[in-house]
Amino acid sequence: MKYDIRREANYCLLRLSGVIMRQEGTMPTEVIEAVASQMPADLVLDLAGATYVDSSGLEWLTEIRQTVVNAGHAVTTINASALCGEIIQLTQLGRTLGLASPALEHVRTAR
Repeated sequence: MKYDIRREANYCLLRLSGVIMRQEGTMPTEVIEAVASQMPADLVLDLAGATYVDSSGLEWLTEIRQTVVNAGHAVTTINASALCGEIIQLTQLGRTLGLASPALEHVRTAR
């Protein structure tokens, strides 16, 4: 998994690519700390480059969300592939992770 984080005018953009999973080492903590350092701002989680998300990755994404929510802000997930969107929906985390409407439509039409 690779990530890129940057601050835009009124939100923080976190782009994830590759397989999203909790990895050994410092990367999960590093990303959460990077997101926290961008607060206060809403978070836009861009999954355009993500190919798959496993259960440990979903747990990690919910930790990121909790960091943002604890700071009083919201998370919106955009550009989820059909597979990632389906996994997020099947685990009933779509609303929790703020899966954007176009991604929801993509998941609905894939069924």
